[in-house]
Amino acid sequence: MKGCITLALLVCTTNACALFCPTSFSNINYGDSIEQVQQVCGKPDAQKQFARTASAAQEWEYFVKLHNLDQAMTKMTVLFKNNKVININVADDSIAHSQVCESVQAGKHVGVIQTFCTRPYATKNVASTDVCGATIQIDNSTQQVEFACGKPALTKDIQTQSSQNPAIEVTEYEYSGPPRVSLIFENGRLKDRNFL
Repeated sequence: MKGCITLALLVCTTNACALFCPTSFSNINYGDSIEQVQQVCGKPDAQKQFARTASAAQEWEYFVKLHNLDQAMTKMTVLFKNNKVININVADDSIAHSQVCESVQAGKHVGVIQTFCTRPYATKNVASTDVCGATIQIDNSTQQVEFACGKPALTKDIQTQSSQNPAIEVTEYEYSGPPRVSLIFENGRLKDRNFL
């Protein structure tokens, strides 16, 4: 029985379910207006408002070490559009690897020798990768990638000339709890909930 309740609570923490008011057991829903939430939950203990510009796309860059090599770094670039991964690019600029190389001298075949040969800079687009330890894939959210790989080394907002994205009005309501909860509204509609 306990397992069923835990599973139900876990499933209902996604955007698919109604959620409880931070001050009571009254239901509120994602997409509710600020007025609807305030009517059900009451006034917040703190409130913040700011404008955020929506970018057409965002690019995150990571630099990770592979194979426990001190100098080798792999660059991974993740491209997001509408908070979803649309491309993953992995560029491996590893140090020299031992491999068989042919030695040719003055147009004459000298023989095959075992030596260190540098590998050309390899870059490829992939549908999924475990470069940062946990697997990320196309259609993951920014939160899933950050959970798997941590904060990116670099972040770039990419604006296209054809897209003029209006600013998003963000309102954050904070309730003391317990537990302390913030409700985040975008353009007047409930978008997210965070436990503080």
